[in-house]
Amino acid sequence: MSTLFLVRHAQASFLSDDYDRLSELGIDQSRQLGRYLAGLERTVDAVFVGPRRRHAHTAEAALEQLPGPTPECLPELDEYPAQAVLEARIGALIAARPELEALTRDLADPDRTRRGRALDLLLREALRDWSTRHDATEAHESWSGFRGRARAALERLTRDPGRGRRVLVVSSAGTIGALAAEMLGAPAATALELGFMLNNSAVTEIAYSPGRTSLARFNVLAHLPDPGHWTRR
Repeated sequence: MSTLFLVRHAQASFLSDDYDRLSELGIDQSRQLGRYLAGLERTVDAVFVGPRRRHAHTAEAALEQLPGPTPECLPELDEYPAQAVLEARIGALIAARPELEALTRDLADPDRTRRGRALDLLLREALRDWSTRHDATEAHESWSGFRGRARAALERLTRDPGRGRRVLVVSSAGTIGALAAEMLGAPAATALELGFMLNNSAVTEIAYSPGRTSLARFNVLAHLPDPGHWTRR
């Protein structure tokens, strides 16, 4: 069988003016991943990345340590439209659950930990609401559209012939969670939760052969022996 190594991008610049760039720790996480894969003495036959800078930068830093082909950008690997989902739903969420209003005030708190926690909690609530909607009437991508896009990415990634292929794929937590849920035949709620659990630079493996795909491993951090390097933001 062949293997997809699905990698969540390394740590980006959470709560900064430009989230879509790796932090110094993120660059180190990527390089450690490359060294780990190189140590397995296995070649990489293809590399695919999503369209975000954090996807490409993670792959570039890993490939400094691991010889491999030039990454190919696959737009279907993009993350769900998290910011647009939150902006579209935050008013209705607060109207239905007034206790959430305190979290919106925390979004302006000078304490980064408090600010990050508020954003995480609000975003999770907004995404859960989004995943229950089955129409595409809003300006942003629908949940069904996102899942369909993830399936299209999987079809492309497993299309090339050959046995024993090893394909490195760098994307985002939501997309990898959706692909893992696809392997399990799991519902939207599970797809979201799987994405929420993923660590930066974690490896999820999908084994595949013609007509068959299976989830082999999920959220593996063997390349990061120091728990101080484990992050989810």
